[in-house]
Amino acid sequence: MDTRVRVGLLSAKNTILIFMAVPNEIIQTKELYELFAKHTNQSKFFKQLVKNNHTYRHVLRFFGNLSMFATLLLAQIILYRESSLLSLLIFPAYVYLQSGVIFSLMVHSHELSHDHIKVKWLNDTLGIISGAFIGLNFYSFKYAHQLHHVNIGNLDAPEIGAPVSLRGRQRLGQLDVHSRLLQIFRKNKLIAYLITWPVHLYHGDYASWVLPFRIKKGIHLGGLLCFLALLTVNTALLLSFGLSYLLLYLAPVFLAGTGILMLTFLHHAHEDSIFFDTKHHGRQALMMFTTDRNYGPIGNFFMLNNGFHIPHHLNPMIAYYDLQKASEYLQKTIPAELKYNYYKNSNLYRDFVDGIYEQRLDHDPEYYQLKYLGR
Repeated sequence: MDTRVRVGLLSAKNTILIFMAVPNEIIQTKELYELFAKHTNQSKFFKQLVKNNHTYRHVLRFFGNLSMFATLLLAQIILYRESSLLSLLIFPAYVYLQSGVIFSLMVHSHELSHDHIKVKWLNDTLGIISGAFIGLNFYSFKYAHQLHHVNIGNLDAPEIGAPVSLRGRQRLGQLDVHSRLLQIFRKNKLIAYLITWPVHLYHGDYASWVLPFRIKKGIHLGGLLCFLALLTVNTALLLSFGLSYLLLYLAPVFLAGTGILMLTFLHHAHEDSIFFDTKHHGRQALMMFTTDRNYGPIGNFFMLNNGFHIPHHLNPMIAYYDLQKASEYLQKTIPAELKYNYYKNSNLYRDFVDGIYEQRLDHDPEYYQLKYLGR
């Protein structure tokens, strides 16, 4: 649909809302975002991007990531045997690069949770492998992530670490894991983010790393076999190389997991975020509480373009390799009266530290909810 037509529709919608004397300007803006999102999803450009989701590209990149992981690991092991001092000097660079590869594998679990590969057994097999590889239950993650897409911005279904209103915390219950973690985040935010990634895996809806093959109604045989295979490989490497292997594997896994948490925070909490109760929640008003961040060619490569998060929430069936194109299209077509939360020249760690300490949303997580709810 032509941009001018879309702007006309939005203006007409706004006029109707004003005529009806809708009392809350925030709700009016939210509905404009929802209308824009609806028309964008119906555009030829977005429909073409969805059609461009090809199985072979996901499969090739997945096995490419596994090959990169194996290559880096073996190279570091060989280097350690040749010169322990040299391998120690190179170790920080190894951890950083390997964490980027593992980060990509984590994002594969995210992509496959949306069934991007049309062949279900292949989609789930790769999802199980990428999940078990880093201690994540693919089926638990898939279920929780789909809830995330439905509930984003909803006060009544907040996620771990997200701003929650007083009423929201009361509904969750003070003994709820989410509430406990929220208290930790508010007191020691940066430190807590660095040490609570395993807590997310163990306690959150996203996983059961104790039973990574468990599903809602029993045990998934393929997941169990995959888990046992990976456990066998890791045990053999551990027995062969001991502490060295723990450092070579767990150190980059830990860094990658922390990076995923940072990315999650940056894309679902910003200074303009406004969270709604059930009555006014609209899952299409995504640009009000989602961001796009351009991490540059290298960052985007390792993150599978996950930094371009608005188009992903607008249409989860757009493949990772087309998300930047979708973001550029949205920036060109969005009406002037609406804001697109795009951050160029982003850096994951710098932006995270800035966001933790500088965003009003973080300093006063109840500000927007209390203002909106009239408390």
